[in-house]
Amino acid sequence: MIQKEYHINLGAEDIGKYVLTPGDPKRVEKIASFLEKPGYVGSNREYTTYCGYLAGEKITVISSGIGGPSTAIAIEELYKIGAHTVIRIGTCGSIQPYIQNGSLIIPTGVVRGGKTGEEYLPPEYPAVPHPDVLYSLLQSAKKTQNPAYVGITHCKDAFFKEDPEIMPNTEGVKNYWKTMRKANVLCSEMESDTLFVIASIRGMRAGAIFSAIGSVEGMPISAIVGIEAAIQVAVDALRILIEHDHEHSKNQDGLTHHFSY
Repeated sequence: MIQKEYHINLGAEDIGKYVLTPGDPKRVEKIASFLEKPGYVGSNREYTTYCGYLAGEKITVISSGIGGPSTAIAIEELYKIGAHTVIRIGTCGSIQPYIQNGSLIIPTGVVRGGKTGEEYLPPEYPAVPHPDVLYSLLQSAKKTQNPAYVGITHCKDAFFKEDPEIMPNTEGVKNYWKTMRKANVLCSEMESDTLFVIASIRGMRAGAIFSAIGSVEGMPISAIVGIEAAIQVAVDALRILIEHDHEHSKNQDGLTHHFSY
């Protein structure tokens, strides 16, 4: 009997080693349409999976659900069955007033406001993307017509913290976002700190790109735009990674040699 991971209901034969992951299960098919020969694999709980091909490699597209706990389960189970590279394609609320809806944001590090990662390691441990994935996303983003910002982003567990007026501690939340804004934090979302911490622990490569669809201290969701641009950047970045991997032999740990910077 073929062994399947309990939550994602996938085995090693079902996936590729390269993964694209949105939060929303309904966004999986859209992302898969950017690949060659996309096809439905299965769905269990919040995890919907498609696979396709890119630059000769099988690519998995799987939803992570909302927030750290479900993201952690997806990444852990994908790791167990052979995935080694993950790019999150998400949405976010902008913190900086100059970031308009539809803008793209690539995190270089994440303020660990979520708590799932603390089940693994204390908050002093950084949540950062793998340099290879970050480099590939930056190279790919140069070709997009959408404004693209690069820098520190923020993660949280409570979505409606983006609307201070409905929070019990309204003034405290407003002051929190004011602090983040003065610290030049670009945006807030809910999954990347968990993704980066677990990927680092497991020796995986991970990165992320977000489209801004609202703002903190305002409308958390005001215009769902920029998602196709984010998908295209992520797919092109994955192509860069795959082509690099094909050109270099693998080391004894199974991870590819880093790019030269």
